[in-house]
Amino acid sequence: MKHHCLILVAITISATLGAPRKGRIYGGDAAAPGQFPSIVSINDPVQFCDGSIVSKNWVVTAAHCVDVVTSTTTIIAGTNLANSGGTTHKVAKWINHEDYDPTALINDIGLIQIEDEFEFDDVTQPTEFVDPAVNATCSVAGWGETDTVEFPEELQFVEQTVFSFETCKSFVGGELAEGQTCAFSGEGKGLCIGDSGGPLVCEGKLAGIASFIIEGCGKDNPDFYTKTAPYVDWINKNIQAK
Repeated sequence: MKHHCLILVAITISATLGAPRKGRIYGGDAAAPGQFPSIVSINDPVQFCDGSIVSKNWVVTAAHCVDVVTSTTTIIAGTNLANSGGTTHKVAKWINHEDYDPTALINDIGLIQIEDEFEFDDVTQPTEFVDPAVNATCSVAGWGETDTVEFPEELQFVEQTVFSFETCKSFVGGELAEGQTCAFSGEGKGLCIGDSGGPLVCEGKLAGIASFIIEGCGKDNPDFYTKTAPYVDWINKNIQAK
């Protein structure tokens, strides 16, 4: 079963599109202001990944997003727009999980530190973490590609149902690690290129980080995530390190 990383094509597409970014992600809807106060857009120079605020100066995202972060990458917080509004922050440091496997996308989690600090308010907040329950109804948000092959400037979201680990494994030929999970919106909905690193939110908390899809966008398959609960100690150790 082929895994499709959600970032590999995004940079090329973003650089070549001349039309305004509009539309909506595969069956999704526009998010309300402050509905996802922890989400950030990761830009260089335009949005290519998403992330979630975990402290006053750290963001968690997918490791395959961190792979392409450079000193010119910026983080935009506190807005539903991918490339404007809110506050823009330069990156200071970036870290990938030491056991990240870019082929199997195991331990697909990384951290980005900004040079200054986020100012917390109604639309900018750090997230907490939760281990998603099987059959829970959660939401995934992002600025990724839409069914019109464009990218929305406005943040989109869709609801998804979390599947059991065994069910998730059945979609990838049994090749899944304990730190991975999947969720499903129904055919014609879900993650696409540019949604990497985005949040799977359950009970208002970060349950997963968008990692990969199979067989393309909006197909009759679940989307796959790195679970956050198994990595809480790793996150805390790194953001508290001097």
